[in-house]
Amino acid sequence: MARRSLPSPWNGLEIAKLATSLLTAAALGMLTYMIAREGQREETARAAAARDEAVRSAREAAQAARAAAIADKRVELWDKLGPLLGRLNFAFNSGHGFAQPPEPAAIRAVAGECENLLATYQIYFPAAFNAQVRNYLSGAEQAAVALESEGLGGTERAGLQANYLAVVEAARSALGVAHLDSGPPQAGVVLPDETTADTTREVPVGPARDAGGR
Repeated sequence: MARRSLPSPWNGLEIAKLATSLLTAAALGMLTYMIAREGQREETARAAAARDEAVRSAREAAQAARAAAIADKRVELWDKLGPLLGRLNFAFNSGHGFAQPPEPAAIRAVAGECENLLATYQIYFPAAFNAQVRNYLSGAEQAAVALESEGLGGTERAGLQANYLAVVEAARSALGVAHLDSGPPQAGVVLPDETTADTTREVPVGPARDAGGR
């Protein structure tokens, strides 16, 4: 007697259902993976952007702090150097007739003090400012030599005045101010007044003042 075969449970419809289920699960798994990966990429990009922003902010803060420190040092120098240069300028000013010429030793002393100050602070100033100050001080030294012999002529005085104004203009540029106010007189070597050798008259150009009162 022949055995009857049982019908197979895996007919075409069942196989199609199983294939559809497997494909759907695989598709959902792939979609979930892609979404998670894209989210991770976005998170990584946000973290990188935050790091870049932090680095940029830190760099800008450091640059601002450095600029502020340089500005403070520039004002600090000019508060000391400006009045001394102003005293030299007064001594050489061709608009004043001195009863007795300024002492060459006094001029050298003030010029030497200016040189020492510039040597200390020159790293905080642009090369143009340093060059203008040195040029003026060199002229002052030459004027001191001239005063020991034949004296200063009008041309020499005018040249010194022009060099002094160039220093003031360079200081305005370096300090970032429109004008420089007169500062308190500096104690030190006496330069004679235009009427007597033992009276001191000082006309300093001193501390820089900006809109913020610095």
